[in-house]
Amino acid sequence: MKRKKRPIRVTGCMDKYSVKGSKPKWRYRISAGFDPVTATRRRPSQGDFTTETECELAMDAHIARLRKELNGEGPVAKPLDKDEHENMPLCDWVIRRIEEYASATCEESTLERYRQLLRYLTENPEEKIRTIASTPLKSVQWMHNELEWALLKLYKQPAKRRDHLSAATIHDVAQLLNVSFNKAIKKDLIHANPVAKFENLPKVVKKEAISFNADQLGAIQEASAGNWTNLFIELLGACGGRRGEVIALRWADLDWNTGKVSITRSRAEVKGRCFCKPPKGDRNRTVTLDPDTLAALKRWHDEQAEYILQFGASYNRDEDLIFADPSGNFLKPSKVSQAIKRRIQKAGIKTGSMHSLRHTHATQLLRNSVPIHTVKERLGHADVITTLRIYGHAVPTDESKALDVWSTVKKATTEAAIKVATAKADKAAETKLGTAQPALPATTKAAKTTPASRKLTLVAADDARKAG
Repeated sequence: MKRKKRPIRVTGCMDKYSVKGSKPKWRYRISAGFDPVTATRRRPSQGDFTTETECELAMDAHIARLRKELNGEGPVAKPLDKDEHENMPLCDWVIRRIEEYASATCEESTLERYRQLLRYLTENPEEKIRTIASTPLKSVQWMHNELEWALLKLYKQPAKRRDHLSAATIHDVAQLLNVSFNKAIKKDLIHANPVAKFENLPKVVKKEAISFNADQLGAIQEASAGNWTNLFIELLGACGGRRGEVIALRWADLDWNTGKVSITRSRAEVKGRCFCKPPKGDRNRTVTLDPDTLAALKRWHDEQAEYILQFGASYNRDEDLIFADPSGNFLKPSKVSQAIKRRIQKAGIKTGSMHSLRHTHATQLLRNSVPIHTVKERLGHADVITTLRIYGHAVPTDESKALDVWSTVKKATTEAAIKVATAKADKAAETKLGTAQPALPATTKAAKTTPASRKLTLVAADDARKAG
């Protein structure tokens, strides 16, 4: 049976740019897959639009043409006028924002999360919530009480692993609606954002990231002994990497001489589909490993080489993976998480997951006074604010040390102030003494004007002293 060809994904995004000597303009860019003829990516664009709406309509029309040309589709997102936009159901407006705009900038896992959040409303067992989700955009803008009621009702509904949905999930749904309403306001489709009037959403309680102590790490290592998960756990703890980043590591990423490992890609899984992508935020980084982890990797490399010789030509050598299945292919991320979770539970630890090993790496470094910028670089965070937001609790606090440091600074400041005050007093005294001296006679002043007159004055004074 011939496999059906996968359609080419066509997405677009818009942005405003400055034009010297005139008002800002709008432009759009489209991504339409790879062109096998020119061996380049299809990225058509157009600018010089006066308004955002004008730009969006042109982009939608261009996307529709490309989809029809490349995939034989009809216009999936046909251009709509203002009336059609206003009468569009809320759920359709939100999904349009996701598919047409967020898809150009967000990762697939993020997009799927957005779709899941929307499904809490559109596929809800409560009919009234589904009705609100299908209400036209121009009407729902005034229904802040009904929308807030829907989210509070949603909060009380059962979840997969707990009695009800979390407060964080409810806030995520509200934020998705908030962004969608703000977009509609910018396009002059509505005049009010009902989410801005919410007052009673459940409060999100911030929880510290779960990390393991030395005893727990030892128990986990013991529980995973003799298994590939043992080295996986050790490497996760040593580099602070994310699950997908460690799964995607190749032997070529490891420099045996310097002990550094380069993290340049990640293995992702969305709805059962696995693929490689750049690290989060497209931030490649290099992390130095400790000697014990390097030695363990060396032993694993030698064992793997022997296994590959036994397996023969059927082993996939092209991927060159540090961690691979028996055929040399990528491990499935969800299966790896399950395997590590089983080892943690076997060690007698009830809370925590594979990601807790990353938290452990960061927490232990910060507690032992490693500079936060160094920790931020090892974790691949965008900035130190992200690191502090997640691991601020791990930064050691020492009131006595803070007091000693400030006392030293205060002492140095006081000494400097005394020096400045003394210098000012000495200068003032010198000035006062200078002004208190009696005025010299005019003849004496004149005598000081030239060397000759000064000499004559001295001679006369000397003769007078002898005569006396």
